[in-house]
Amino acid sequence: MANKDKKPMSSKMLFIIFGLCSVLALAICMVVVIFVTKLETTEGTYEFEEVSPLMESSYTPDVDYLNRLLANATDENKVFITHTNDFSISRTDDGENSSETASTLINRWLTGITDRVNNSLPTYEAGEFGKESELPMTALKQADVTEFNVQIGTRNSETDELENGEYYYFDITLDMFAEDVPNCQTNADVFFEITEEIGNFLNSETNVETKSISIKGRVNGVTEQIDYLTFERVCDCTFTVGENEDYNNFAQDEVYSFEYTVSEKFDFSYAGIEFTEDTVYLSLNEDTALGVSAVLNDYAEYEVSFKSSDESRVTIDEQGYAKGLELSDQPVEITVTLEYLGNTYTDTCLVYVTEPVEKIKISDTQLNLSVGDTATLTAELTPDDATIKDIIWLVEGDCVEVEDGKVTAINEGSATVIAVSKDGFFRASCQITVKGA
Repeated sequence: MANKDKKPMSSKMLFIIFGLCSVLALAICMVVVIFVTKLETTEGTYEFEEVSPLMESSYTPDVDYLNRLLANATDENKVFITHTNDFSISRTDDGENSSETASTLINRWLTGITDRVNNSLPTYEAGEFGKESELPMTALKQADVTEFNVQIGTRNSETDELENGEYYYFDITLDMFAEDVPNCQTNADVFFEITEEIGNFLNSETNVETKSISIKGRVNGVTEQIDYLTFERVCDCTFTVGENEDYNNFAQDEVYSFEYTVSEKFDFSYAGIEFTEDTVYLSLNEDTALGVSAVLNDYAEYEVSFKSSDESRVTIDEQGYAKGLELSDQPVEITVTLEYLGNTYTDTCLVYVTEPVEKIKISDTQLNLSVGDTATLTAELTPDDATIKDIIWLVEGDCVEVEDGKVTAINEGSATVIAVSKDGFFRASCQITVKGA
């Protein structure tokens, strides 16, 4: 039976609920997205965690940001930079005053220039994996930048539209007279090739003016690594025909104009592997996954493997799980190896198999001394059979000195002597007051 006292929900209440749901949905959208990529090795599977937070659109990278990433890329010995050149040219005059023969010759020369320039421009590897890279460019100068545009997201390969993602897409326009860009020398080479191909034949006066200089690129905003940078220079080229006997089809003083583009692209690739901790402590017969961080641009060609320096004390399987077999205060070295595109990267960590320290106690928690006095502090570990019994002695204050628990009062004042267990870093302290002699 229906409850006659039950009233329909008011529109005001519906509006409040709808508002709360909208806020909740927005909060969910702002959550950091974490996903796991599985690297299939020849011996097994090891999982590497990657983090892809949604980009904060309120932050806008600037010239200093890009320069810092360039400096980091060239200093990093795990970066691989591939450099390529490209050249294209097209006629921009209307050609109304050109004879058909002259136009045919010009088109033939343009094809010849394109082939000649592209064959002469270098394509080289500016860096190799595992070796320091020297990027053939200097830092961008703020004074040379006339426009600095950044878009955030991931470009859809099918629609070419930006979707939510972690990349910065740069579109930078430089002053036409900027000199510290890679293709300045390339542009001089292009001018030489054009002069050789056309100018000398027509006894012409050739002139080249820069029309625009731009930089386009993509940066991973999460890892702060450059994916690629493309430097593009667009130039106007004109030549005026002088007196010539070989090409009567070209009228003297005729002006011909072209536009050409020189592009230089730098593709950055990264590789490396490392343990997340330099030292790991295991209990006897304990299985523990050693944390590993891998950086790869392409997961297609790689192998990851692990090796123990003493398998009688610590074993390590193909998935990176270490097991302690024998107690010792001496570490076992574990090596992880990444084979990637014909290069090898390694990292090591030290593994101790111990009866772990659970507690530390100091013999005195408070001392009163006079200048020149000495006292000896001792530290007791629990349990008694803890494998690593090393104690680190520290002091806060300048009125005492401490060495292996022996305290010497040197000035009036107060200080704290701290005993720290090497295993587990447990602490116990003693407050010390020093008066005059």
